[in-house]
Amino acid sequence: AYEIYQCDWSSDVCSSDLLSAPFLWWFIARSHRATATVAESEARYRSLTENTFDLILETGLDGVYAYVSPNYQDILGYTPEELLGTSIFEPIHPDDLQDVVQEFSRAMNSNTPGAATFRYRHKNGEWRWFEAIGKPFPTEQGESRTVIVSRDITERKKADDLLKARDEQTRLIIETAYDAFVAMDAGGLITAWNRQAEDAFGWTRQEAIGKSLELIIPERLRSAHREGLRHYAATGEGPMLNKRVEVVALHRDGHEFPVELAV
Repeated sequence: AYEIYQCDWSSDVCSSDLLSAPFLWWFIARSHRATATVAESEARYRSLTENTFDLILETGLDGVYAYVSPNYQDILGYTPEELLGTSIFEPIHPDDLQDVVQEFSRAMNSNTPGAATFRYRHKNGEWRWFEAIGKPFPTEQGESRTVIVSRDITERKKADDLLKARDEQTRLIIETAYDAFVAMDAGGLITAWNRQAEDAFGWTRQEAIGKSLELIIPERLRSAHREGLRHYAATGEGPMLNKRVEVVALHRDGHEFPVELAV
């Protein structure tokens, strides 16, 4: 027999009872498996952080970089060594800084997830847009830490801004057009109504938006209008598409009048 320590299975607290050699080999193998599991877990985490397109950092309540994923250099030009030990807030755009600091403090103090969208300075001086999410966690020493994952959304932001600018341009064109402009969705509800439409049909924009287009269609023609909507929804085709046709419209006061319609 070998003199070894007998261990409690749940706590690994040992006593000095004598046990047989097979248990010793089992205990050693168990320790090796635990060590291998930790090493495998660390290797998997390292592989994830080194091969992701997202930026990953770790920090504490002080907001100082404690870990920086290697791809910071590819995306922002900084090596991890340049950032470690510096403030995560220093490269953030001044106009975004207050909101980011407030969200960081709120998440860390409440131990809840946080999210922010902000501009971050590239090493070459360019401002890049990022959206970030993070969740605090306690360390074994009782410290509060957080891992923050950020994604570059600069191109998406540029596309969104361009779309907004085009929408605003379209709105201005519609508002200054000499013709009445009315738009509806697939269900036949009015979604746009310019000033000229107010003058032509007698309804204000606030009164018309969200109402059925039947608001300006004489009652005897409404069934044909509904059938046309169903046909368009099913086929994407309609007899009035890409044409100018003369139809009869209904004014708020009840009188009918001819209008030229282009769809």
